[in-house]
Amino acid sequence: MMIKITLSLLLLCAVSSSFADDGGCHEPPQICMVNGIETEYDCNEICCGGAIYSISDEYACCGNEENGGLWFFGSQICCSPWYTEEYAVYDNTGEGEQCCGVEMINQEMRNETSCCNGWKNNTLFNYRTEMCCGGVAFEVGDTQFGQCCGDVGYDRRNQSCPCGRPPVADVPNNDAQCCRSNDGQIMGFTTEGQGCCNGLAYDTATELCCNNEIGDATVDGDGCCNGVIFDTTTQLCCNNEVGNATADVCCGNQMVPLNPDNTGAETGCCEFADGTRVQYDSSKQTCCNGELTDLPEGERGLCCGGALFLTPSDGDSCCVNEDGIGEVFSSNGSVCCSGETGFGDGCCGGSPYFQQEGVCCGGENATVWDNEGMNQPSCCVNEVFDSYTQTCCGASVLENPLIANSEGIVNETSHHTRCCGHEHSSDDTLLPYDYFNSMCCGGIIYNVGIDGVEALSCCGNVTYDSVDEFCCDDEVFLAADYLLEDGKNVNCHAVFNPEPVEPIESEVVVVGEEVAEVEGDGAVQPGFE
Repeated sequence: MMIKITLSLLLLCAVSSSFADDGGCHEPPQICMVNGIETEYDCNEICCGGAIYSISDEYACCGNEENGGLWFFGSQICCSPWYTEEYAVYDNTGEGEQCCGVEMINQEMRNETSCCNGWKNNTLFNYRTEMCCGGVAFEVGDTQFGQCCGDVGYDRRNQSCPCGRPPVADVPNNDAQCCRSNDGQIMGFTTEGQGCCNGLAYDTATELCCNNEIGDATVDGDGCCNGVIFDTTTQLCCNNEVGNATADVCCGNQMVPLNPDNTGAETGCCEFADGTRVQYDSSKQTCCNGELTDLPEGERGLCCGGALFLTPSDGDSCCVNEDGIGEVFSSNGSVCCSGETGFGDGCCGGSPYFQQEGVCCGGENATVWDNEGMNQPSCCVNEVFDSYTQTCCGASVLENPLIANSEGIVNETSHHTRCCGHEHSSDDTLLPYDYFNSMCCGGIIYNVGIDGVEALSCCGNVTYDSVDEFCCDDEVFLAADYLLEDGKNVNCHAVFNPEPVEPIESEVVVVGEEVAEVEGDGAVQPGFE
């Protein structure tokens, strides 16, 4: 039998904490979907997981209005990331538990487990064998040899990050180079037996890069003609078309039948100044600027800037300056930069340099910097630095801090650094710190050790231990001073702005021995003992 009664204040307090219906609310009621029904609730109540509860300083909602549940301060811990609909409630044992997403890290896990935090992502990882890179855990075997390449982890003993961002190259750093495509795609490749073709590595022994496409190289004499690989011993390329060298000749960018008197792939065509054309034996003669010239034995002709040079004696490559004047040079050890030749294999700021001996830094006004003795040469704005032992903070190169070795002696250089500084401070105040052994809080570095990094958190510009402390508005307080068991998941508003409970009379429905409170619209919610 169902009996509807009105309880006094004493009975109501024994069943549930509640605020008065008017409760001093100045805002209109809100809607909570209770069992699929739109149900109103006011400022003295909360909607959690599709149910309405009276506001209390003993519990709060873990999760949200649609997917959530109550958790009790002190005795429980709520793990509910803001970016997800998931939540979990755990018992608080007071042993330094820590949320990682909806997972819980307890004291037994701390000797090898930590939380890998990323944008809208938290995951557990083993910090002894895995690297946390951009919120993703990567197995590297031993983290003392691990490093991040953007958001990808790798073992630097047999891998590298030659492009400064993913993908990781399965090549040691000393043998790796970055291969870039015209549209910005990158990949690493080894200098031993590989070449770069528009962002892709290829086998120089069996493949050929032709018009930014990789093709099979069938013979040593393969060449490239407008994206088509051809045999230079039996074919020729004329105006981007492949022809039969035994039947055709290229003359004035036109494929014309070969003169029977001149046969073989050594035949060429020369167009004179008056427009007439003549075939010739290119092994004995050469045509340059409308003139046919006999060649010395063992030499080839190279027309550069309208002038004739001999190759190999003069060189094998042509460099033309802004005035149209050509200069021949040897591509083995020299390069053409802005119309001028010099020793090197690359150009930096219009000047030649050897890429293995220096690093080009500085953009349009680039300068070559000596990288001798550096493990991982990198650019910091307009200067070079060794990113293995140094850190670029802002626009300054700073030495990496020293950390303790296995015997506890502080004499090893850190290889895992980030820059620390206040968000409103200038770049020249930034300092590097080892993120495995130190913490950066509000621009101040604290050397707390590996265990400290795992156990402590930042509160403004200081650290605190949530086992017996809590943080509110960038200030640390002792949990015991506020009768709290620990400093985890503290509701700062409830601690410093307690709201008085205004008891009211409420209708309840008794069904057998079950007691439930009836909301103003008739929705029934379980009471709390």
